[in-house]
Amino acid sequence: MSVGALGVTAYETPAYAQKAPKYSKDFIKAFAPINEELGKENPDYASLRDRMTAPQVRESVKNDDDRLAYGGALYNLGRQLEDLNLQRTGIELMLDSGKVTEADLPQYTFVAGTIAYDLNDYAAARTYLEKAASLGYKADTAQSLIAQAAALENNEAGSIGYFDTLIQQNIDAGTKPAKELLQQAVRTAYQSEQYEPSTKYSILLARYYPDAVTWGDAVNIQRNFKKYGDEETLDLLRLLRAADALDSGAEYEKYIEVAGVRQLPGEVLAVTQEGLAAGLISRDVSFVANALSEATNRSEIVREDLSALASEARASGATAKRATLAGDAHFSLDRFAQAAELYQLALTRSDVDRETVLTRLGIAQVMAGDYANARETFAKVQGERQGITRLWSAYAEQRAEG
Repeated sequence: MSVGALGVTAYETPAYAQKAPKYSKDFIKAFAPINEELGKENPDYASLRDRMTAPQVRESVKNDDDRLAYGGALYNLGRQLEDLNLQRTGIELMLDSGKVTEADLPQYTFVAGTIAYDLNDYAAARTYLEKAASLGYKADTAQSLIAQAAALENNEAGSIGYFDTLIQQNIDAGTKPAKELLQQAVRTAYQSEQYEPSTKYSILLARYYPDAVTWGDAVNIQRNFKKYGDEETLDLLRLLRAADALDSGAEYEKYIEVAGVRQLPGEVLAVTQEGLAAGLISRDVSFVANALSEATNRSEIVREDLSALASEARASGATAKRATLAGDAHFSLDRFAQAAELYQLALTRSDVDRETVLTRLGIAQVMAGDYANARETFAKVQGERQGITRLWSAYAEQRAEG
């Protein structure tokens, strides 16, 4: 990120911006000819760099007015030549002079921080940027750069703390955190291999800026950190499907695999047809062709058996597993309200796989449009599935708000 990219304009040479500056005689003698050249049309900046950085000119700087004028000239010259080191020398001389006005000091300090950042001096960058923020510099860029600088200093805890503070300030003020800020937070947390902040920030990013990319990233962060099995992966892929974020043939094929044509033929049939319609999978692949054929046949058989499956699940002495399988069959054929009822029945029985069934109940409630109850259900899930249900809960909240 360059200073120019932040919209900071070049400063006028401070020699003419200050009221009655008192330059030293040595500085006037050494710098006046150079200043005259700088004022000409199309000056030779490369030649002027050699003259301005010559020892006799540097050594002529005796007082703070000299430092302000000389620093401003170096900074402007550095901008013309795209020389960050020259810009840094100039801006630091201006700040060291103590002559920068109170109104300009926050921005000048911020610019010093961005230059240090671009030069990979992250410790100095963070020092300047923190000072700029303390002086009242309000741009979100300052806080996000502080966080990035802290991360690049291998101070992940400090970096995450800055992101937490800035994001929460936005939320508390009733404003949506900037997308770039959330993206930077996700990158920083993920690259430093921190699961909790990676999860939190990716959920916020998908929550505030929902699209195939943000939901895909949120799901993939869970999959990469947790290395889930087929059952958990299925519930994450269901979220991608609900959010219209299945965007690769590999994801469709994985969905078909983990759903299982024998277990959930209706869902496999629908997903296969959607993947074919999107052009992301092909009937020429035997795995896809076989899944399509078998799912077509088996889904009709299951559809005819739905009433019997529900009756068996409700029978005296029936197990939680039977109720869960009946719920899965209804879910597979988009009978979400009926699936939710059967999952609730399973939860009343002692042999229930509680966390899995709670997850499936919440998903069925979301798909049925019962968002408030879905979020209450997801909040009950414990253990390894919490990452999955936090994503689903955020999706339910998003859907509830339209």
